[in-house]
Amino acid sequence: MISRMALITAVAVLLLGNRAAGAPPGTETLWYARPADAWTEALPLGNGRLGAMVFGGVPRDHLQLNEESLWAGEPVDAYPEGFREDLARVRELVLTGEPGSAVAFGKKTMTQSPTSFRSYEPLADLWIETGHGSDVANYRRELVLNTGVTTSTYALEGVVYRREAFISAVDDVLVVRLSATKPGNVDARVWLSREKDMTVTVAGTACLHMDGQIVDVALSFPQEIFSRKNLWGLECE
Repeated sequence: MISRMALITAVAVLLLGNRAAGAPPGTETLWYARPADAWTEALPLGNGRLGAMVFGGVPRDHLQLNEESLWAGEPVDAYPEGFREDLARVRELVLTGEPGSAVAFGKKTMTQSPTSFRSYEPLADLWIETGHGSDVANYRRELVLNTGVTTSTYALEGVVYRREAFISAVDDVLVVRLSATKPGNVDARVWLSREKDMTVTVAGTACLHMDGQIVDVALSFPQEIFSRKNLWGLECE
């Protein structure tokens, strides 16, 4: 099965030359004339720790969120003593044409309990509802690869609406900006959701607080059940 990341990479490579009309020279832009219907059509944002898939819907926009620490299990030190030196030995074996020996040596010296990764789960879904109907004019959504900024624009009753989003590597935040060409036309309902294992509460007048945990249950002989919990949360400052 092709992984999601491999699929995103393949799509980006195939469409890299799809430069937006009128874009400055050297600007590479992926653009589409309709919102995404599926996860594989959404536009990816990320900084290596936070991630988002932006669908660009009109009545209701959807941003599927990821965060690197949201694994089942519990915090562990995954690097055994001497990891740096052993890694150098593995590289040496690979470069001298001994990949089999490199794999065996790596398994023996570079793994620590647990020796396999636990299950990774998405963080949450961010929803932005404007109440606008889907019958709009001049719809366009795009991702500028040079800047990592997604933009969705459309016209409705003489007003052009614009939604921009990016994830900052410096500040480690997802930023979404809503604007309109006429004052007083920006109005939206925002909420967070997740299929299970979380609760969302309102904090103050302009903040959502999300708490949750992942419970990873493994069955081992003779039917002893162990659960590990990864506690997590989102809050405003």
